Amino acid sequence: MRIKKFNIKYIFLSSRKVYKPKANIKENSPLVGNDNYSKNKITTEKYIKRNIKNKYLILRVSNLIGSYNNKYRKISNTFIDNYFKYRKLKKDIFYENLFKDFLSIDQFNNIFLKILQKNLKGIYNISIGKKIFIKELLKALNKGKKLKNFKEKKISSNDSFYLNNDKLIKKIKIKITKRSLFQYCYNI
Repeated sequence: MRIKKFNIKYIFLSSRKVYKPKANIKENSPLVGNDNYSKNKITTEKYIKRNIKNKYLILRVSNLIGSYNNKYRKISNTFIDNYFKYRKLKKDIFYENLFKDFLSIDQFNNIFLKILQKNLKGIYNISIGKKIFIKELLKALNKGKKLKNFKEKKISSNDSFYLNNDKLIKKIKIKITKRSLFQYCYNI
């Protein structure tokens, strides 16, 4: 592997899906591959740690909220894709008010820049580090107004999660707020 011969660092964007959904997930929490996507991420992480040793940076990224663009063919839909698709429908859309961990693309870019400036190595959770309820996010995306066709239903699944980002925050000394995320959503 050529990376071993040079003074460079390998950066791998992993996913929060490598963890079992729960609150306050730390970097040393058990890894669970529930689907092919998460299994591939775990396999790649293990390969990197085994073969690159101390020349890697693995970032386990939570859900990102970016601007909506439906011009391109997509393999999978993001939260934003689904929001704009369902918002246009004239029928009721039911959702579970689970909590998740979201970051705006602007927050992610700011964090990533700080990580590069600090020359971090190792494994880090990239997240807001707080519970973001789906209802809160929908309200922010709808500019503070209630969506008439979005109806909350009883929670039947256990997919709530948020990542603990304390390790990262100590290293890069940055403040990541829900308010900033909601402002970004408001402006989409």
